[in-house]
Amino acid sequence: MGMVFVTAEQYQEWANGRFDQLKGEILRCCPQAQVEHIGASAVPGLVSKGDLDMLVALADEAALAAAIEPLCQLGFAIKADTLRLPNLCMLEFQGGEDIALQLVAGDPVGFLRFRDALRASPALCQQYSALKWRCQGMAADEYRSHKRRFVEAVLAGEVSTELGESV
Repeated sequence: MGMVFVTAEQYQEWANGRFDQLKGEILRCCPQAQVEHIGASAVPGLVSKGDLDMLVALADEAALAAAIEPLCQLGFAIKADTLRLPNLCMLEFQGGEDIALQLVAGDPVGFLRFRDALRASPALCQQYSALKWRCQGMAADEYRSHKRRFVEAVLAGEVSTELGESV
C-alpha cells in the first residue's frame, strides 16, 4: 500500500490535543527538554499522513541517552530501521497511535526552520499540500525523496513564498 494523506480536518484536532497531553508527560520525565510540535500536524490546514511528530530537544548527547528509558516508560520504543546517531534518535509510540518523537541533542534549529517557514507562508503550505496529494499512493521511499527535495529547497530559500508560485 502506498502513501495515504488526509485533510487537516481529519486529523489536526486530534494531533493538537494529543501534543498538549504528551508535552506535559514528556516534561515530567525530562524537565530540561524543549518539546515542540513539528511536522505537518504543527501547521494549520496542512495535508498529512494523519500522524503526530514531536521534537524533544536535549542539551547534549548524555541528556539524550538518559531520556530514552523514561520516554519508553510512556509507551515509546526506539524506531527500528531509522537513522540513529549519538545526537539523534527516533522513538515511536507503541499504543496504536501514529506518534513519533525526534530526540535531538543540541540546537534543534533545523527541525524548527521548516515548520516556521510553513507557518509563515500560505503559499508554501499550498505547495507542500499539493506535493503530498501528487504523492498519494507512492511508495514511502519515493515520497520521502520528493519531500526531502522540497524541504531542502525551502531551507535553501529556493522556493517562492508568494501565492501563485510553485516549486
